[in-house]
Amino acid sequence: MCFQFSLAKEFDLILIRNKYMRIKIIIIGAAPDGDQDAIVGMIMAVQAVENDADKPIWYNEVRKWADASASSFLFHNTKRSITGNMNRIVKLGTCWGGWESEGNNPSYHSPGSYRLMKSYQMNFSDADRDYSMPNFDDGLSLESRWDQVIRTSYAFLDHAQCTDTGLVPNWAMVSETSSGDIELYPGSFSGSGTPQYEFGSEASRTVWRVLFDVALHPNDAFLNAANFLIPLHNKLAETYTGSGWNSNAVSTLIKFLLEN
Repeated sequence: MCFQFSLAKEFDLILIRNKYMRIKIIIIGAAPDGDQDAIVGMIMAVQAVENDADKPIWYNEVRKWADASASSFLFHNTKRSITGNMNRIVKLGTCWGGWESEGNNPSYHSPGSYRLMKSYQMNFSDADRDYSMPNFDDGLSLESRWDQVIRTSYAFLDHAQCTDTGLVPNWAMVSETSSGDIELYPGSFSGSGTPQYEFGSEASRTVWRVLFDVALHPNDAFLNAANFLIPLHNKLAETYTGSGWNSNAVSTLIKFLLEN
């Protein structure tokens, strides 16, 4: 069953020169791309001051918000695979997006955010949770579900990526095979006024989301991130006409992160 929060309310706004305008505000569902960024921000804020002797007044409340929000994200903004427990994909909203014709967007997938949420929740005391964990009805641990999301995100990016250029499109569709593998799903899908087969305003976010994973978790992200970044790096090297190009930029970057 799809959880949906919907609010429709009319307001009378007093504008300049005493002009009136009636508007209707409609709020439906969530935006996983924004949700995950907000949760990461809360976690980073909490971790930045958790060892301080005098903590900010908001510390304990935000500490709990971050954990509860991560649980809500996992429950409402990801979708279990059609064949069972092999994969769990990030959706486009609480009530749309996911597998096959439901559509998806490469730039929504942020493996580094999910690793951060996973580690935060693994270190969060059950005694501090003032809510009941949602019923996922899959028999898996919380850690295993996050691992599914991370694994599925990289598999999705791998299949959405163009092997010639290393780029991904604004929108893509995938399905799961009976063996649990991810494959592209035929058809058309788009949203936000951006065409599907374009490295545009949606798709361009994907690169920094992968780099975010490398920056925070260089050891865990190494293989998947390198597989995604190297084709893009090679295409840039192929078409670069200036001087001083570092042909080993990706490996140098990851080596630096691993050592620092």
